[in-house]
Amino acid sequence: MRCLASPIINLYGEAVAGISVSGPTHRMAPERSAAVGTLVGDAAIAISRGLGAGNARSRLKE
Repeated sequence: MRCLASPIINLYGEAVAGISVSGPTHRMAPERSAAVGTLVGDAAIAISRGLGAGNARSRLKE
């Protein structure tokens, strides 16, 4: 089993939730994990911005 996750942050930069995707290892090979991880991160950024997190991308990479 492999799980990829990213935090959802609010306008104060605090993690208030998370978003994740999981699946069996044979379906989540390293190449696919990288692509899915990007999608999970992008979704977290979109949700975080909806909650008022200004520059969510830079905060999530800290």
